[in-house]
Amino acid sequence: MDRNGTAIRPNFTIYRQHGMVISLAQHGITRTVIAVMVGLLAGVAAMVVVAAPAIADETTAEQTEARERGMQTLLGFVSASNLNLEQRRDAARTLLDKRWPEADQALAELIAANRDGTTTRAIAQALARRLPPPPPLFAEPLLDAIAASEGERIDDLAQAVGRIEDRDVIDRITQLARDDEAPLEARRAAILALAVQRTKANAATLIAIMRSGPPEPVAAAVFESLARLTGIREYGDDRDRWLAWWRRIQHATEAHWYASLIEHHARRNAELADSATRLERQLLSARRQLFWATPAPQRQALLARLLEDEMEATRRLALELAGQLLLTPGLIGSELREALVASLADDHSAAVRRGAAELLADLVDADAAQIVAERLNNGSEADPAVRASYLLLLERVPVAEAIEPIIELLEDQVARDRAAAALVRAFDADKMNQPLALRVRQKVDGLIEANGGTPRPRLIELLARVGGDEDWERIVSWLDHEEATVRRAAAQALADSRRSLLPLAERSDDPEVRGVFYTAARTRGRDPHAFAALVRHRPEGESQREAWRSALVAMAGRVGPQAVLDAVASLGAEELADPEQRRIRRSLKLDMLRIAIEALRPEDRALSALSEQEQGQWAGLMLARGQVLLASDRAADAASDMRRIAELLPLLSAAQRRQRELCLIGAKLQTESPTAALDRARELLRSVDDEAAPGYRIELFDVFVTATTRLAAAERHEQARRVYDRLKLLMDGQGDDGQIVRLSELEQLLPPPAPPRPRHPGPPDAGDRNQHRRCRRAPGWRPLPRAGPR
Repeated sequence: MDRNGTAIRPNFTIYRQHGMVISLAQHGITRTVIAVMVGLLAGVAAMVVVAAPAIADETTAEQTEARERGMQTLLGFVSASNLNLEQRRDAARTLLDKRWPEADQALAELIAANRDGTTTRAIAQALARRLPPPPPLFAEPLLDAIAASEGERIDDLAQAVGRIEDRDVIDRITQLARDDEAPLEARRAAILALAVQRTKANAATLIAIMRSGPPEPVAAAVFESLARLTGIREYGDDRDRWLAWWRRIQHATEAHWYASLIEHHARRNAELADSATRLERQLLSARRQLFWATPAPQRQALLARLLEDEMEATRRLALELAGQLLLTPGLIGSELREALVASLADDHSAAVRRGAAELLADLVDADAAQIVAERLNNGSEADPAVRASYLLLLERVPVAEAIEPIIELLEDQVARDRAAAALVRAFDADKMNQPLALRVRQKVDGLIEANGGTPRPRLIELLARVGGDEDWERIVSWLDHEEATVRRAAAQALADSRRSLLPLAERSDDPEVRGVFYTAARTRGRDPHAFAALVRHRPEGESQREAWRSALVAMAGRVGPQAVLDAVASLGAEELADPEQRRIRRSLKLDMLRIAIEALRPEDRALSALSEQEQGQWAGLMLARGQVLLASDRAADAASDMRRIAELLPLLSAAQRRQRELCLIGAKLQTESPTAALDRARELLRSVDDEAAPGYRIELFDVFVTATTRLAAAERHEQARRVYDRLKLLMDGQGDDGQIVRLSELEQLLPPPAPPRPRHPGPPDAGDRNQHRRCRRAPGWRPLPRAGPR
């Protein structure tokens, strides 16, 4: 059923005439039919009007015939008894808008025939709304119809005849209004007609009739006419107040008279608007309460009925409530979907059509997408905002048949961005063939050129889909554009592609590029050069550092071991003065190394399953992590990593083996006996030749100094003193001037050694206990007596 109660079957017959498409329901004719027929006849009229200047006044026989057919078709709608009053009035208005003299004459003849009161009323309502006012030829049939009519039709006829701006017609209406012998209904209609043209002369006539003491029905018509003419409703049927008003205004100038009318009517219109708003709000509130009071299974049927309501606000409410149902997946079924699809194409309100399209886009409705594609192809939707909502639906549900009109909508300022987004989605969904892609590219090139070479962001995204290598060169160049939106769009296009992220990494100091790059780096960054650039471009702001850190860690698993090792080497931490910053930098290094190690060798992959090259890379990563762990005061973890690579020693270079030994010695200095570390250091020095020994001594010296410094900083003074003492034993009185100075500086960091306690020595460390055990095994060894009870 449509909103007028006419049954409509879902199948349609398509007629084509003069390039226009008419969609007629097989059963019943709706307002959509009238609107489409209006478009048809507008096209026919345009064919008549548009001609070369030399023959502007000539009409071909074919055009005359087409015009006649169009007029007869509309006249048939006006007098069709199976159409309602509103549909017949719309047909009459369409015909009046043509301003064809023969059409005006034909309508006047229909009124004069007066065979059907609905036909007369429909034409009268159309005349009452016509711009410009009706011609005088309608006066006679309208006045005759007034004499033969009554009830509601009288008011429509009065409004129509009252708009005729002809002095003779106005005089005849005035005479009829004053005629005491005229039929009551005819006189009443003439009195109401005087209110249409709000002149002071008409007001004077009404006041004169009121003063004459007319019968009650005539007096009531006078009061109503005065209220319509002046906009003053509060006087009602109070004769004295009207007379007082007339005494104040009767000698006013014309300017004063119309200023007074404007004031009264403006106030009246405001009152009516407020009243209508209140009533509408109350009605909508009641319908909203009805919806929530309705059992859930029946709510969709209720919304489907509300979508057919005559009141636009009610239909908009139905869309709002349907949107709330969308919040729960699966709540919208076929009945409500069909009602939304009907509103999408048939509702005369652009706001309702737009809302229906947006809801169907959320529902990803394929049937609605096909209907939208057809409407865009035949040009039956004129509202720009509705077309934009159609594009939103086509973005969610790409349709190949819609690509042609969408390409043309790139020219539409309102719909351009949505059109570009819909074309991007169509390309991604493989709905766009190569010729269409070429057309899109040419269109985008033209739009960019027309805009002085500055592209809109959506066009950059579209060009990234359909363009070639030379277009990508342009997109990369836009990363340096003066407009921030252009730089951001170019960055996003590059991030969404499969191309290298290096151009983004090199520009990550730009805040418009930085965030886009960090996101892309986390999701797909695998270029070692981009990774190295990311390391170099550390953000200054604290808010961006976490995103930068996440990007580095994510890329560390994809760029390869050597890139990670280079990054770890370049991310210095020891030179930072702030201890917290050193901790953060070391933590970043450890996370990067962990990800790289796991990427090379997951937990479920045996070491023997790695190739020899991969084993060497894995050992290199472990060595680097051990160094960072040791610097992070995690000596036990560092030692564990060094033990894990013991079986790969043959694959390690001499430098890597030395790095492992130094890490193990440093770990022992912090976790075990300094004496054991000293023994291992001495063993290491004995294992190398005389040429390499000096270099080893320097590195071992640095390891002991570093351990002493860290232990002292941690206020582990006793252990720091023991490491310091073993360092002096390792040097054995040797060392250059620089080392001697550093030893002196270390001495200043440590408290003086505690005095010896020979009778009650403290518990020896692990190395001292080993020495103690060796002494026990010597001949003649005796334990010292214990002091006091056990």
